[in-house]
Amino acid sequence: MSNRESREDSNNSRPKQFEFIVLSGDDTGRDPETRRRVRSVAQANYRRQHPYERRQTAVELDITPLLDGSLHNFNTSLMRRLAGPTTLLDASRSDPFQSFGLGGDRRAHRLWDHMYDGTCPKFNTLVQIGFVDIARETIALSQMLSASAWHLVHWLGCESDTGEDARYSMISTQNLQQRLNSVATGASDEVVIAVLTSAAYANLIKEPGIFQVHMDGLARILHLRGGENSIQSRPLRLAMFWIEVNGRFRQDAAPQYSLPNDILFSQSKLDLTLFNMAKLSSGCVIPTVERCDISQYLCDQLKHLNDIVAAEILT
Repeated sequence: MSNRESREDSNNSRPKQFEFIVLSGDDTGRDPETRRRVRSVAQANYRRQHPYERRQTAVELDITPLLDGSLHNFNTSLMRRLAGPTTLLDASRSDPFQSFGLGGDRRAHRLWDHMYDGTCPKFNTLVQIGFVDIARETIALSQMLSASAWHLVHWLGCESDTGEDARYSMISTQNLQQRLNSVATGASDEVVIAVLTSAAYANLIKEPGIFQVHMDGLARILHLRGGENSIQSRPLRLAMFWIEVNGRFRQDAAPQYSLPNDILFSQSKLDLTLFNMAKLSSGCVIPTVERCDISQYLCDQLKHLNDIVAAEILT
């Protein structure tokens, strides 16, 4: 049988509950109910000594500045208060924080290095085509740091969630709204870069709806510029192609913008010489697939592509 008693300690803290379990007989310790009660008491005692620290799962963001028109004054005063960051990088590297009040501490550089040092496959493509190099000197920098923080927490699972990605995203949204409110900067390359970076972030977190919001905004900006041909920067044009193709893939939809074939042809490892369609005629009869010139051409290209992919995997 068992009985319970409680008492308060000298500090008048919450009374602890003690349970005395009387064991007797040859089956001592073997009875399932007895073992369950012993484990229950032991676990409760362990939880009292080692309380679980709950992780923050929600971040509150005040979007009032985006709605009441006070955003411009807020950003101006914020930039005046923030001192310029002190670089921790050596002389051979560029400091992307010199123009923005994002903090020059080791944590900010840790997030930047995770994206830019070439060790993370998620960001390598945008780094290699040169998009990150042009984006780091714009307001898109804060959104890139947000993507890096999200990836470390939610994809790799190597850090705890402190809401860091949400804070950087809010900074990016505020800065973008400030540019959009100005006639001089509302359709600039910097705004296009910031919108594309936000769309890439939506792809990273697998949110097709958010991606579409940014693409709708991009369409309006390009309309004000005179169309997609107004983008002269090769890295920016490639980034728009890459980010849109990834987003449309998740939407199961066709890309809205034309392929930058002139850039892709010059950088592709495939022989992209177009097939001579004059070799075919509507009246010719092809007895087998093997004897069809266009089928043979496509098979050769697929084999070549497979060799390229295999070589990339080995490097």
